[in-house]
Amino acid sequence: TIETWIKPDATQLDPARIVSHGPPTYSAYLSGPPPTDYGAPTNGNEVYLKIEGSGPYNYTVGSATFTNGEGTTYHYATAQAPAEDFGGADWVHLAGTYDGSKWRLYRNGLEIASSADAVGALPVINGDWAIGSIGNGWENTYAGGLDETAIYDKALSASQIASHYLTGKAGTTALTISRNGN
Repeated sequence: TIETWIKPDATQLDPARIVSHGPPTYSAYLSGPPPTDYGAPTNGNEVYLKIEGSGPYNYTVGSATFTNGEGTTYHYATAQAPAEDFGGADWVHLAGTYDGSKWRLYRNGLEIASSADAVGALPVINGDWAIGSIGNGWENTYAGGLDETAIYDKALSASQIASHYLTGKAGTTALTISRNGN
């Protein structure tokens, strides 16, 4: 599960990564942006929560495999984002999960999309986590406010996500988070 509160600016890049794990960062990229002849890394995986499109926008949660010379394979759930989410004064709670058979996307505590898929969150070797950009931090930047980002090693239930939304919105539900294992 990837979960966060956003207050997006009116204009976003396409795509704009809200939270991303990966793709791998190669040594040529460590001192700055990738060389212009390379573009994005060509081999590796990514797990993401992002905004896509140039208006209207979509919210998307999923994972992707970049394979040199063969293109990109995506596994995801997506839904059109309400226009009032962009450039306004209100915060929006987003959460994306993979439960072993479906990608699910939630907005303000309610499921807005699901997609059956045999592939969930892919392993990301040598890839960083990033909030507000692609996992290595050099592109696909998100514009706006971000708060209370959380990453879980399991799919939260619909009722847990609704509870987190209500807690953040109204402060009416007790929330306990504990670390388990590594």
